[in-house]
Amino acid sequence: MAKRPEVITKLKEISSRIDVNVPWDRITINRWRPDTCGCSIEQWFDDDADPRVVLYASILDTCPEHAVSAQGEVLWNTLRRENSRKNTALRIIEDETDLATREGATWAFTSDHLPGSDERVLEITIPGTTGPKRTAVQADTDIQFGVGSVVVT
Repeated sequence: MAKRPEVITKLKEISSRIDVNVPWDRITINRWRPDTCGCSIEQWFDDDADPRVVLYASILDTCPEHAVSAQGEVLWNTLRRENSRKNTALRIIEDETDLATREGATWAFTSDHLPGSDERVLEITIPGTTGPKRTAVQADTDIQFGVGSVVVT
């Protein structure tokens, strides 16, 4: 399938970046909307790379929570770190408890930011678990991300 001229123009722009060593015709762009906020991002990857490396292309929409954050590639990295922290924290819950507990957990990012960062604090509520299990999850997330990055209740 032939690519539209505007897509080819965008791919050539990405390919011409100083840190990109990939011909434009091997680049694929995908749109990503993290489940952690309402931002919309375009990111690109090399079709032939193994393992696949995903890199920043552009910011399409910025949610209210990230409107005052740094933009561009800095925002993309912030969104990836927040999303990764949420996913890893949910895996920790599953490891410390079980899959049903993970699926019952609720999470949200607060308006508080980590010191010196645009990343937000993640709050996770684990209903129906004992204090010791919540404490174990909190300890594991503290080790993984640093104290205060994830708050478990």
